[in-house]
Amino acid sequence: MQVNYDKGMLYMDSLSGYSGNKGYSTLGEINFPVDNQQTKQMDEDALAIMQSKPVLVPGKEGMRDNRIVQAVYQAAQTGKTVKIG
Repeated sequence: MQVNYDKGMLYMDSLSGYSGNKGYSTLGEINFPVDNQQTKQMDEDALAIMQSKPVLVPGKEGMRDNRIVQAVYQAAQTGKTVKIG
């Protein structure tokens, strides 16, 4: 995924990797290694449910991610900038 914005750019390879996120931006290299993101999130969700605590990643974040992906598809189909907000 590549995002160009007014003051720079962001490139991620891949957009959402299960073993970490790598890429670069105008500010430099991005390298967030994760052993297995999906396993960690599922384990954290199970613990939160068992302990009656908030989940690590609330559903609102998933909804936000979905809006972003839909905007990417719309931009790809129309060739136009799609603002999110």
